[in-house]
Amino acid sequence: MLNEDIEIGGVAHFSGSTEVFRRSALMDELFFVHSGTGTLQSVFGDLRYSAGDYLYVPKGTTYRFQPQGENRFFYVRAASRIASHPPGT
Repeated sequence: MLNEDIEIGGVAHFSGSTEVFRRSALMDELFFVHSGTGTLQSVFGDLRYSAGDYLYVPKGTTYRFQPQGENRFFYVRAASRIASHPPGT
């Protein structure tokens, strides 16, 4: 599902290390880790993740995933800011 502001329902399935870094200049990205473990490397440092974790990557952030084995993610991409708390709180 998608419109001009948000893309919902993407699934990423991958394994093995990558040398390629990514950066989304237009959208914030939120990943839910369905299965697997690894490290999210970014300009903010290394962040270990495992199944059940949410990983938030603000737009303009350079990053890459370094999975340990097979990983499966669900992701949401949004042109407007993905807030960490409801508005007004």
